Amino acid sequence: MHPEPFLYSDFLVVVADARSLGIGFEMKRLQALLALERGFASVRWTVDPLRAANARLNLERLGALGVKYTRNKYGAGFASGLYGGMPTDRLLLRWPLHTERT
Repeated sequence: MHPEPFLYSDFLVVVADARSLGIGFEMKRLQALLALERGFASVRWTVDPLRAANARLNLERLGALGVKYTRNKYGAGFASGLYGGMPTDRLLLRWPLHTERT
């Protein structure tokens, strides 16, 4: 049982040519605004914790909190063009929306 209503965000992506322009940050801010308007206390999603850009955006800039680490969630054969057969570790994040930072 979850102690608060939360929005689960799944597959929010910025195309490669548009990365590092702040679009992902602005999309998450819009998502937070929409979630708050609908009564959600937090947003949750998973990220690849081994990608530095994910850590910087989600943990440093947004202030999301790591909840659970899962090793090789989708298996080494998942999206081989993207992951090259590497394990698909995931970190579940919780982004509390009722904070001064958010």
